[in-house]
Amino acid sequence: MTKKTLHLIFSLDGWQKAKPLLDSDDKVLFLQDAVYQLQANLAIETTSLYAREIDVSARNINPADNITIIDDATWVELTTAAHNVISW
Repeated sequence: MTKKTLHLIFSLDGWQKAKPLLDSDDKVLFLQDAVYQLQANLAIETTSLYAREIDVSARNINPADNITIIDDATWVELTTAAHNVISW
């Protein structure tokens, strides 16, 4: 059984720190100012990428098609399904 990790990315610097540590089964959620990173090509193909809808809307970001936009209820679901949660 794979131990999935949910990485909560709160800043652009956090994404740079987390990226080398991602496993293919991990999930990444971009929050707050980290959603600005979604304007660039993230070059991650095997990891599930998410962004919080309220943060994307507040910053008028149009993320790439491979980013799943979620609400707070889905964030809770991701958190409870993860074996580990790491904030960056």
